[in-house]
Amino acid sequence: MNTKNNHKFGFTLIELIVVMAIIAILAAAGLSSFTSTQKKGRDGRRKADLTQVSRSLEFYYNDHGQYPISNNGLIAACGGTCDGDCSWGGGPMCSPTNAATVYLQTLAKDPVTNYQYFYSSSDGSYYRLYARLENTNDSQIITPAITTDCDTIGSVECNYGISSSNSTP
Repeated sequence: MNTKNNHKFGFTLIELIVVMAIIAILAAAGLSSFTSTQKKGRDGRRKADLTQVSRSLEFYYNDHGQYPISNNGLIAACGGTCDGDCSWGGGPMCSPTNAATVYLQTLAKDPVTNYQYFYSSSDGSYYRLYARLENTNDSQIITPAITTDCDTIGSVECNYGISSSNSTP
């Protein structure tokens, strides 16, 4: 008896292309969602960082009756005698009258390497802290942006900020 073996082995080219297209679409959707989630996570960290610095500034104010002044976006309450400028990611932020009083061991640093936080206080009676949020759909974004000093070369605008309760906009 002569029977033909009609078993189909493997996939056709069209079937492979369809499967690869489906995988590519799913990968693109997953990558987009992942990137968005990473931005939101970094923005959450920025908000928490500024809140932590804000609390430390309030403790400083309670002890000294004023906030540290700013110098080019830095807090002037660091260094060996605590009268130098605090670099973001450096520290500690301490009392100029008693270096043993540490308000913040290490100042937070923006999670993106070319972004930076910005501190403003001209006379010590108020302060403002700024950051650059990546998620443009965040409900707390300030429009228009405040300052162009939220990156290392001074060209990225800060679009999020918190301030002391006595600060005027």
